[in-house]
Amino acid sequence: RAPPVAPAAALPTALPTAELSGTVIFGYELNQSTNEVVDVATTFSPGQIFAHSIKLAEPFGVDRIEEEVIRVAGDGTLTVVQERTDEVVPVQPELDIVGFRVQATTLVQLWGPGDYILRAYRGVELLAEGRFTLTE
Repeated sequence: RAPPVAPAAALPTALPTAELSGTVIFGYELNQSTNEVVDVATTFSPGQIFAHSIKLAEPFGVDRIEEEVIRVAGDGTLTVVQERTDEVVPVQPELDIVGFRVQATTLVQLWGPGDYILRAYRGVELLAEGRFTLTE
């Protein structure tokens, strides 16, 4: 039998910790010249832009990172809805920030409304983690 999963409230947030070298910030748009999120938010509905940026304390040092998305059920059960091997994203090795944007409608259609965790990896290293909510 697997060990119990920690309740959702006990999971790490997007704040930097000793274990994580970066942060994930969510919002409604990106500054196109800096890749930083503007209009910070964590709840997204169909028709809105879902933007996020990943900022590290040092340059990425690689040309790609991976993103994993996990659904958090009300009882704390975690379900991977996007495998990190399915979402390999290009980054510039000399930079320490990258940003992405997509229509929230697409994410709601793919994963449904609910609470989610986005994790960014460089190889096996967990770089950053953040939480967001999708609504109908």
